[in-house]
Amino acid sequence: MSVTTRFALRSLRSNRTRTIVSVAGVALAAALLTGVLACYWSLRGFLLDRVVAMEGDWAVSVWPQDLEQYRALVDDPAFSDAFWVQDVGFAETDAEEKALDEYLTVQAMGGDPGLVALRLTEGRLPENDRELLVPDRWVNLGARDWSVGSTVTLGLGQREATATSALSDVTDADQRAYYEGLVGTRLDSSAGYYDPAVDGGVLSERLVDVRPRTYTIVGVYDSLAQVGATGVGLAAFTAGGDEPAPFSGDATDNAEVAARGVEVFLRAGRVTSLADVDRAVGAAAPGCGYAVHLGYLRYAGFSLDTASEESFLGIAATLGAVVVVACMALVSNAFSISIAHRTRQFALLASVGATPRQLRHTVLVEAVVVALLGVAIGTAAGALGSAAALEFVAPHVERLVGTATDASGTEVGLSLQLHWAPLAIAAVSTLLAVLVAAWLPARRASKADIVGQLRGQGSVRPVRIERDARPWARTGLAGRLLGAPGKLAVIDRRRSPHTGRATTVSLALAVLLLVTAGTVASSLDTMVEASGADIDYPVDVTADNVTATPEEVRSAMSELGRVDGVRLEGWSLQAWGVGLVPDAMRGATLRSVEGNADEKYALVVQQNASETHSYAVPQDGLAEEGPVLAPVSLCFLDDQAFTAWARSQGIEAGPYLDAAGAGRVMAVGVATCWDNDGQRYVLSDVLSGTGTIRALLAGTYGDSEATDVRAGEDGPVVVVDGRAQDGSALWETSALDIDVAALADEVPVTVTAQGVPTLIAPASALAACGEPSLTLTAGFDATDPSAATDALGTVAQQELGDRTGTVFVTDQTADLSNKQSLALVIELFSGLMSGVLALIAVANLFNTLTNGLALRQREFAVLRSAGLPKRGLAKLVGYQCAGQALRGLVLGLVLAVPVWAALGTAVSVSVTGERLSFPWAWVCCAVAGCLAVTAVACWYGLRRCDDASLVGSLRAD
Repeated sequence: MSVTTRFALRSLRSNRTRTIVSVAGVALAAALLTGVLACYWSLRGFLLDRVVAMEGDWAVSVWPQDLEQYRALVDDPAFSDAFWVQDVGFAETDAEEKALDEYLTVQAMGGDPGLVALRLTEGRLPENDRELLVPDRWVNLGARDWSVGSTVTLGLGQREATATSALSDVTDADQRAYYEGLVGTRLDSSAGYYDPAVDGGVLSERLVDVRPRTYTIVGVYDSLAQVGATGVGLAAFTAGGDEPAPFSGDATDNAEVAARGVEVFLRAGRVTSLADVDRAVGAAAPGCGYAVHLGYLRYAGFSLDTASEESFLGIAATLGAVVVVACMALVSNAFSISIAHRTRQFALLASVGATPRQLRHTVLVEAVVVALLGVAIGTAAGALGSAAALEFVAPHVERLVGTATDASGTEVGLSLQLHWAPLAIAAVSTLLAVLVAAWLPARRASKADIVGQLRGQGSVRPVRIERDARPWARTGLAGRLLGAPGKLAVIDRRRSPHTGRATTVSLALAVLLLVTAGTVASSLDTMVEASGADIDYPVDVTADNVTATPEEVRSAMSELGRVDGVRLEGWSLQAWGVGLVPDAMRGATLRSVEGNADEKYALVVQQNASETHSYAVPQDGLAEEGPVLAPVSLCFLDDQAFTAWARSQGIEAGPYLDAAGAGRVMAVGVATCWDNDGQRYVLSDVLSGTGTIRALLAGTYGDSEATDVRAGEDGPVVVVDGRAQDGSALWETSALDIDVAALADEVPVTVTAQGVPTLIAPASALAACGEPSLTLTAGFDATDPSAATDALGTVAQQELGDRTGTVFVTDQTADLSNKQSLALVIELFSGLMSGVLALIAVANLFNTLTNGLALRQREFAVLRSAGLPKRGLAKLVGYQCAGQALRGLVLGLVLAVPVWAALGTAVSVSVTGERLSFPWAWVCCAVAGCLAVTAVACWYGLRRCDDASLVGSLRAD
């Protein structure tokens, strides 16, 4: 061991307080990095294991067009293993089976079934084309004998599209030609069932080339396997050959080489991102469709370029950068103060022959020892803390996302998955941060001015005090207001600016860390709010085709509210239609649909000189000016509930009730609401002003019932008796004027705004709306949701059964519990992170202040020996700390702004439309906390500078 190393170790031992606090700060930084990374690794590992157990570890499934494409995919080095299925045929189902599956689909399979998580619950896999593996749902249904060992004969045929009489009603030539081209084509298992009785379509289907086939049941598989799901129900599997039978994408009359759909599942080989998958599939099988296994790829570490992924990575990167900078500042401040007050020691070492390299080595050895101790303690503490945190949140996370059972029957649960990567990243990052932070103080120590330091002038700046006849000029403003301690504080700051600078940086860093903690918590809350459920009650009662009057609904709700253990939260009636929104009322959402891809906003309506309306769909989306025809949701609240809700929004309900009494509809528009555009959550600015919206609602008009009203290419379209027809005449005679007199940003408890103009009106206004088609939504709180669901279902059927269509009573306890679990997980993560950041901030600030005061004992002793009383010394230190605190708080707030902006940018990738608010509450807490820690640190430091140390301090050095 060299002399410099021994000197460094002795220095650490002789300054135990500084060493302990520095080690604690480094340990906290390492613990936070380890904890965040370990929790992330464990959660990702749990989700990956769950996905693999439920769906397999295939990366992409492809529908090749022929055997050549299949072989090219299997032989491509981009993919490692394959599993394929091929349609053999479809069998008709009886009435009981048809409730679950339109057909009994039989498919041949080949390859590794573990790739798609095909789990057996009984028996074995088929070994030839006369053996069958059936889903357990068929066995449990009991409609036929599907037990292992039994035989079953199925009439297997091929699906063929046929036309219905509605085809003759299609007037658009291109659309009619498209449908006619589909007639007679074969349909594979990926196509949904063509049922005109359900969707009012122009196509139907039938089975052709039906042939009997007898199978022996040899096994049963878990119906949850994704590979068993087809467009017409679950599939049963038989054994295929080494590869699929010959097939072609074109229809053929040869039953043995019929167009039979083939889907091949592939494991990832030499691909690491979605772009790689796209290139590999495009090269091996150009023109064919494919689907990626997003769940597996996301948790397996593939690059997906998704908005939410980018947001979380941005938040994590910003947080990690702040933690590393905090660790560097803590260590740098500690060593800077220590070296600044030990420069005479380094000058003495240099005077006896120590080289600059040896002096740097001394400081860096101290840094390495502090780093190694802090990293060892921090990584261990972070791992233990992560295990405890995961143990606590595991039930909530598992309830939120669900669990799964792997092939061995072991349940996949959330627990700490200690991987070398998070430990190594945290340890190396913290170690490098400490060494980088200690480098500048080490250079300063190596450049000590030997003569100046030995004379006591190396780190002291000369201050010239000019004499003046005016007393206030001799003492200065600080002396005039604060006396001698204030004047000394100003002089000391001029003579030794480095000490104050270190404390200022520590205070600024403390504010930055605390504001960062608040901003991260706010960011996560914003993302949860945007994507979170709007479920506020455990039991939901809904009914369609409501013909009851508001008074009858109110009476029925009163009866439902009398069910034991139940409390009514609210109810609403909703009518849908299309409305002409004036230009002055259009929000940004009604102006920014690109490429007309969003069918919710189909038409722009422009007035010509004759005041009639012409309808046109612009090529590039909505026009910037003019009225727009968009879907409208008109919701009616009980008059009393409307009054209470309007009051909560600062709106007077009287005019709305008066308008309803006069036969007019006056409503409150919902200005903003959360929506999802398929890529990110958007706070939609739907309405920007008040005015009148002319609307046509779905409902009864004369002898016809318009089951749907929507925007068409040439104007409003109504669906009557299952057929779409021009609604312009109905628009002219039956459209309703709705006066939107105010805007609100919150909706009542039972109303959901979906990014379209949503209008809230009192139920008494329903009489002015004709006979619209209404949907009832009611929410109930219940002490026992399960029992309440059954009881409410019975009463709801009695009260509403003859005045509604279908009544649904739903126990939403699971969804509500998931929402609460998500909030708890976010709050726990935010709380732990905030706590650790606060500890780092406190450790840094306390370390800087106490060590700075402790290392100034000689200076304080000189002042005491010159006659400055203890109280005056306390005032001197207090004034200095007050000035440093003020500068530090201002600097901290300035530094917090770019961090807040960076986190806001990260959140805006997946959540747009709402600006991340600055966490002023956390700022206030940070200011109060920093001032409190400063006061405690000053008190503690001054206690060490008592009279007993006066002589010793003067002799020390």
